[in-house]
Amino acid sequence: MVGNYKVITLCGSTRFKKEFMEAQKNLTLQKNIVISVGLFGHSGDEEVWENMDEGTLTQTKEMLDDMHKRKIDMADEIFVINVGGYIGDSTRSEIEYARKMGKKVNYLEPIFQKEENRIYLEDEEGKLFGEINFEKVDNDSYNIYHTFVDESMRGQKLASQLVQEAVKEIEKKGAKVVASCSYAKAWLEKNKKRSSENEG
Repeated sequence: MVGNYKVITLCGSTRFKKEFMEAQKNLTLQKNIVISVGLFGHSGDEEVWENMDEGTLTQTKEMLDDMHKRKIDMADEIFVINVGGYIGDSTRSEIEYARKMGKKVNYLEPIFQKEENRIYLEDEEGKLFGEINFEKVDNDSYNIYHTFVDESMRGQKLASQLVQEAVKEIEKKGAKVVASCSYAKAWLEKNKKRSSENEG
């Protein structure tokens, strides 16, 4: 904390410049001090690398990686820009470093944990934010029978994301999806209607 403000360092691939800028704006408006990357080497600042020989390029990249770890040292927590679930090697190493230094790790997109017929989201302390459960009905179908979202996560589309993840998992098994859970049932009907409108 600096004064009354939490300090958050953004981490992630610099190809996601738009998402970095959006996260910086949103987190700042939520009364946080936000530390971001110094340049976007994969989206907009490519000219930085153009005239560098291989040795200088390697040294510069190592310097930028080290500098970002120092930015993590300055932060209370990190916020990972993981668009589409993408986390590269460099970002993975920053997450490991942040955890080792006792920093909280948050993500732009939720990182779901998966068990047999269960998908859930929890924080680093193990607090459950949401879960969805499904069971095999017969060889051709699985039933989604339970969806839970913690009160603190309401209004953030977590229930919808959980159903999407469950549908993906079930379809991967080559099975049909049915739902006795009222939320999942409504979601399936709504999305079935939308996809037939798109096909028509």
